[in-house]
Amino acid sequence: MKTLSKSSHIPLYQQVVEWIRESIYSGELVEDDRIPSEFQIMDMLEVSRGTVKKAVDQLVREGVLVQVQGKGTFVKKENVAYPLGEGLLSFAEALASQKINFTTSVITSRLEPANRFVAEKLSIKPGQDVLFLKRLRCIGDEKVMLIENRINIDLCPGIIDVDFTRENLFSAIERLS
Repeated sequence: MKTLSKSSHIPLYQQVVEWIRESIYSGELVEDDRIPSEFQIMDMLEVSRGTVKKAVDQLVREGVLVQVQGKGTFVKKENVAYPLGEGLLSFAEALASQKINFTTSVITSRLEPANRFVAEKLSIKPGQDVLFLKRLRCIGDEKVMLIENRINIDLCPGIIDVDFTRENLFSAIERLS
């Protein structure tokens, strides 16, 4: 089980957010699964109820979780970890705005055919090539975020050639679109 770092630059509630998110991404929790109760998460991660509540509230606002009165909190169907909207700010931009130094390493960058789910989300045909990008963000020696993106290459000509260790994805998309 992952433990949280109380000495990290990342707020505890944000670490709880990422812990829940990783449970979903790893398949430990799937659509319609009930997540552990606030008290169970408090015991598992040794954090306060307020910290857990703030993390869960954030994931509910993002559309990752849904709360059902008297039943609990569940993984939402077809969840979107970071919904698009006004005031969109990337994680890299958020860190930079707080003057937190970070590094990005590219784990995978390749073309792959879009499956049905990805094709639907990107409004393309299944089997059409998309850029699959998997990156790791670190603050110092601490791994803080694993990011996977699939990008419609027809909307961003040249995206395949971008050095994502030097340029963040949002900037590249804005520049190339």
